[in-house]
This record gives sequence, structure tokens and C-alpha cells, in this order.
Amino acid sequence: MKAFVVFSLVVVSALAQHPAELDFDATDAIQRLHSALLSRFPTPAPPVRAVPVRPLPTPRPRQEQAGLLAGHLAGHLAGHQAPHRFEGPPQPIKRWEGPFAHEIPAGVEGSVGHTQFTPEVAAARKFIAQAHLNHVRQRLAMEGEQL
Repeated sequence: MKAFVVFSLVVVSALAQHPAELDFDATDAIQRLHSALLSRFPTPAPPVRAVPVRPLPTPRPRQEQAGLLAGHLAGHLAGHQAPHRFEGPPQPIKRWEGPFAHEIPAGVEGSVGHTQFTPEVAAARKFIAQAHLNHVRQRLAMEGEQL
């Protein structure tokens, strides 16, 4: 049984391809996933509903309250006016009818690159995968010597 396990580990380590040895472009894989998802589940156009425009009630001027106050509050509210509203008449809510950012190629030829997969990040990921592969090979060599 142990010989079979060791043999299978040797075969897997010799024939299997580790991520460090792959030429894998994550951007193209993501692009293929997005296109497959959008072809299977197309995004319907958003419904556009007209929003009724209702005028606001006209504010009435405040009545003079100075006659109701006495003592030190007698002139406190003198000259106060209703606050001015700077908004215009209410406008209907506009909905975005154009494409979203992930759907526009932005004039770039080829597939759209994501910022998280810069050449430096790809090199770092490949280095980590290579270090993992080296570690696995060392462990296999050590376990082969012990058996």
C-alpha cells in the first residue's frame, strides 16, 4: 500500500502541471467568464418609469408674532423672514440608460486589463507558486528517503 502511495505521488509530481509552470492570464479568464455569464444571463434593460411631477405647496408668509411676546423677547423675532429655498421645481428622477464601466472597452485594443493583475503582481504570484512547487518537491524527496 505504501509503495502504491509513493508511486502515485511520484507520478503526480512528474506529470502534473503546477501553477508556477502554467502560462495563465487571469484577465483573459475573467473576460471569458464574464462573456459566458452575460451570454447565458443577459442583462435586461432597466425599466424606465415616469415619475409624476407634483408642485410643492407655496409657503405662506409668517404672521407677525411680536405682539404675542413680552419683556425681553418683544423684539427678538422682528425682521425674520421665511428661509429661501434655492431648489427649483422638482425634476423627475433620471435613470442611467447607458452602458456600465465594465462593459466599455474604453478604446483599448485587446482585453481590458485589471489593475490587480499588473506585471509586478503577476511576477509575485508566479514567484509564490514557484516557491510552493519547490517546497512540495522537497517534501516529496524527504518522504521518499524516509520510506
